[in-house]
Amino acid sequence: MPEKITSSNFESTLDYASLPKAKLLELYRVTITAHRNFFHLWQQAVGDQFGSGVCAELTAQVYPGLAAVGNDLKRVFHEELNFLWSIMPDLHHMLTFARYDASLLPETLDADLDVEALASESLLLLWNVSTLTYVMQTGRWTDALTARFGQGVALKLERSVWLDYGGAEEDLRYGLIAAGAEKGNVETLLRGFQMAPGEVGLVDAEFHLENPNHGWITHKRCPALDRFGESNKERLESSCVLCVIAMRLSGEMVDKGIRCRPASLPPYREPVGHACKWEYWK
Repeated sequence: MPEKITSSNFESTLDYASLPKAKLLELYRVTITAHRNFFHLWQQAVGDQFGSGVCAELTAQVYPGLAAVGNDLKRVFHEELNFLWSIMPDLHHMLTFARYDASLLPETLDADLDVEALASESLLLLWNVSTLTYVMQTGRWTDALTARFGQGVALKLERSVWLDYGGAEEDLRYGLIAAGAEKGNVETLLRGFQMAPGEVGLVDAEFHLENPNHGWITHKRCPALDRFGESNKERLESSCVLCVIAMRLSGEMVDKGIRCRPASLPPYREPVGHACKWEYWK
């Protein structure tokens, strides 16, 4: 694989700190929308599978504060965001593109936070914590479903939310719109992934472009591998199957002719220095 990136203005690791403040604000607000829409995808999937009664019971379990705020999803988002921020000193290793510094953000992150007044470095950290708030819903739903119906049922429904109900494609669409184009080539796809909250906000990703129609994505770290690699082989395998399908669908979103293959997937006999690697070409 050549070292030189043939598209001269493409960055393998996007310098998010250099993005204009307006773009960081946009990305943060898009993530609030993503959180709301992901909530509705899970509601729809659970309701379709188990009925409205079970859906209501599980929703109250996954979002215990929802009724108290009058089903206001924006307030629920901020409650979850604030909780995650409160425990971030123990979870700062999960940040993927921002650095943890408690002084960058107020102690309490609520709906009254004046995001317009924040400096770019603070907005970057806020966005990264927000991306985790959005995507970590899937784990809570899966845990709740596992406790009630067993892991096999839970994992099947989790895959359905991301694939059949469109969670993975929706996540990439946020990134493509933020990057400026929904259709194009492999470079377009990689640029979209670089701003997709459920991609760069969850995995430590590096992008390599050999030419505008051939590129690679390396996930240097993956929460599923970190959490389940030794303790829950079935759940890790389900996550990998989900990604194999979702990564292919992502390429086809941008151009039906884009192909994808997993160049490297766990489990590994020996350490390889990354979680997984994906090749895209047209």
